[in-house]
Amino acid sequence: MFHKLSILICALGIPLQLGAQTTWGVLNSRTDVRTDASLSGAQGAVSGFFEASEPVNYPAGASSWWHLLDVRHSNSANNFAMQFAGSFFDQSLYFRKTADNGSRPWSRVVLEAEGKVGINTTTPSASLDVQSKYDESNSTGLKMFYTGTWGSSQYASTFRFLDISSTEGGKILQANGYGVGVGVDPPLYASSDKLYVNGNVGIGTNNTQGYKLAVAGSIIAESIKVKVQSAWPDYVFSPQANLPSLKYVEGFISENRHLPEIPSAGLVQSEGIDVGEMNIKLLKKIEELTLYLIKQNKDIQHLKSSNQRLTEDVKMLKQHANSK
Repeated sequence: MFHKLSILICALGIPLQLGAQTTWGVLNSRTDVRTDASLSGAQGAVSGFFEASEPVNYPAGASSWWHLLDVRHSNSANNFAMQFAGSFFDQSLYFRKTADNGSRPWSRVVLEAEGKVGINTTTPSASLDVQSKYDESNSTGLKMFYTGTWGSSQYASTFRFLDISSTEGGKILQANGYGVGVGVDPPLYASSDKLYVNGNVGIGTNNTQGYKLAVAGSIIAESIKVKVQSAWPDYVFSPQANLPSLKYVEGFISENRHLPEIPSAGLVQSEGIDVGEMNIKLLKKIEELTLYLIKQNKDIQHLKSSNQRLTEDVKMLKQHANSK
């Protein structure tokens, strides 16, 4: 009779003292049933371990069997509780503090599994896998913010928002309040440069072919300045400069189908051009062309003068012939 009574009492969730051991819950498991996780102390909620097969006010999407750990305030008149909840069937864990409001939202506890941490995903594919779902109130996938004193040297150079290092290559990526460093330390305090890149950069391509910057596609800019090391071709105007004859230029074009010192179409297509060097060569050809025009203009003026004299001579001969 006592045995049957004790089972009934425990099934009703009433603690039963048997010697030195206290038992309660379903079948003395110390786990009670709580379908609604939002019940207040005034509604009969007490601290304890609970299970629910039809969970209500558990984390969003909760269904089937769930655990609930509820730690409540000693005053049953309020609803201050610290709660943990989780499904029977996965490793996700949820947490909230009701703060006298049973409708407080749940937060999923970020856990490490096999060396991986996932945010907004329960199956992380990397050491840190952050998956952001866009909406009008939250379009930021990852945000880091430092509340230090703006303008202090510690703000920029001592504290780093982001520091990713490699045992093989040292610093890979660092960021602070004044800039970002890729492959090197970030810009120092009050630096005018906001981005440092140690190595080659490819945009639209992962093969820079050894160049510091490779772009697979178009580039637009309001101003580009090229500082060349080669001599600017003002030497063409020097009295000692040797201007190629037009006969030589004509022969070269006839044989090669391009101007002297200017790369052929095939070479440009296969190797490209150096913008600075090409501007130098084009300017040289313009200066040579200017000299050709100046010489041609002098020849034309000389011919005009000669023609004028011949015209005057012919006129005088006609007048002399008519006077006889």
